[in-house]
Amino acid sequence: SKLFIERYGFTNATEVAMACATFGLVLGGLIGGPVARYLVKHSTTPDGMPDDQAVPTAFEKPDVGRMITSLVLIETIALIAICLTVGKIVAQMLVGTVLE
Repeated sequence: SKLFIERYGFTNATEVAMACATFGLVLGGLIGGPVARYLVKHSTTPDGMPDDQAVPTAFEKPDVGRMITSLVLIETIALIAICLTVGKIVAQMLVGTVLE
């Protein structure tokens, strides 16, 4: 909103942005509910029967527990730091562009 206030003199930019975000959430719920219901109702396997036998797995080896060691902790913190650094670099690259 700061960009619109400074460049275009649009003093109510923050309020309009909040209203648009709220409208988007409400509209997404109104449209997403029936669409999701339709997709769930009509999602079947090629045989025409719902695939109730498939067990979803989140990990390659779900039965094996993963220990939280110092190496895993350092690796996780390093990945978070890399993501934050890349985000900061991208934000600096976008300064002065249309996407600011």
